Amino acid sequence: MTNVQRLRYALLNLRGWKHLLFHPCFTICLTARRLAMTVARKFCGPAFISPVTGEAIFNGHSLMSYWAIHVVRELGDEWHPLLRDTVKPVVFDVGANLGVFGRLALSINPATQVVAVDPWQDMEAHNHHAVKFHPVALGNAPGMVSLVCTAGMDASTAPGYYQGKEVSVKMMTLDELWREHGSPDVAVLKIDVDGAEGGVLAGAQNMLARTQAIILEVNSPEVLAALPAGFAWKTYNWHDRIGLRINRD
Repeated sequence: MTNVQRLRYALLNLRGWKHLLFHPCFTICLTARRLAMTVARKFCGPAFISPVTGEAIFNGHSLMSYWAIHVVRELGDEWHPLLRDTVKPVVFDVGANLGVFGRLALSINPATQVVAVDPWQDMEAHNHHAVKFHPVALGNAPGMVSLVCTAGMDASTAPGYYQGKEVSVKMMTLDELWREHGSPDVAVLKIDVDGAEGGVLAGAQNMLARTQAIILEVNSPEVLAALPAGFAWKTYNWHDRIGLRINRD
């Protein structure tokens, strides 16, 4: 990512002007810390509470997760009725991390059934108690995979919490996981897996046919060229896409 891109990403939430009107202090504080982290590459200052989810933002990972929330809000709210207008909507959060997206989904409709997926099992403790968490990796074939975390969490949590940690985790396809949950209709599928999007999508062909909206982080031209058919895709930034099923009911 170039310096210009980093700056644009740091200032992204200021473009969500509606959020600025409703939560000016939070938005200004978030922007300041995003700018500081862009320069210092570490979290600065005490935790503060999000008016969106009510959760404390306490370290670099959660700060970056809230960046993603603003990206999602900037991509529009067309997918919100899929949650609000359904009795028990189903959301798959692939690359759940600290579970912020799941909390956002639950804030739109508390009856949302969130299925969260992240290979780092320690993340389960940070996800909402109502979330069904799966510590697995997703790809286009079942098996086992060895993962090494190189990013690490910062010193505001346990020192060396993830840095350099290697784990062997189960890999399965998203279709397999979807069938384990009864093959439901899926209101929203969110995928943020730092470059593994192609494999996740390749292993989700059956589930995609029953999915109404996809929020997708795109990390390669190959994934951009192979976005699932049957969805109207759009973006307002260079990095993320949202796809709404064409002719959905």
